[in-house]
Amino acid sequence: MIEFIHIVYPGEPHSQTRHRHTSRGGFVRTYDPKSKDKQKFIDFVKENYSFEKIRGMVEVIIQADFSIPKSYSKKKTLVLDGKYRPKKPDVDNIAKFYLDSLNGIAYNDDSQIIDLQVIKKYSILPLTTITIQEVLL
Repeated sequence: MIEFIHIVYPGEPHSQTRHRHTSRGGFVRTYDPKSKDKQKFIDFVKENYSFEKIRGMVEVIIQADFSIPKSYSKKKTLVLDGKYRPKKPDVDNIAKFYLDSLNGIAYNDDSQIIDLQVIKKYSILPLTTITIQEVLL
């Protein structure tokens, strides 16, 4: 049986925050700041979805629908047709945020991911759609 997970997360899509550096006693330490957004996403998934972890290899599609900027009012129809796409944040940071958050929840480790697609676009309703499917070889 092929495992399939479909998650729809309302609100503006998120991306991984940049790592920070601190100096203490002459040594530099690098760390990832704790993200309240990441914990909110994890809590949302645990409260609203019930599924078993996928044990095999998976492919993931992340569609990040951003709200249309107010400055685009005259271009609104072109934006919704896909002529204009969001530039920021980077797709790799979007993927990192959601894939790290789902580590241990939807799959055991993100090393199971063998295929990944991230789509950024504008939409009237901002949300993130994540589809995770087991791959049978």
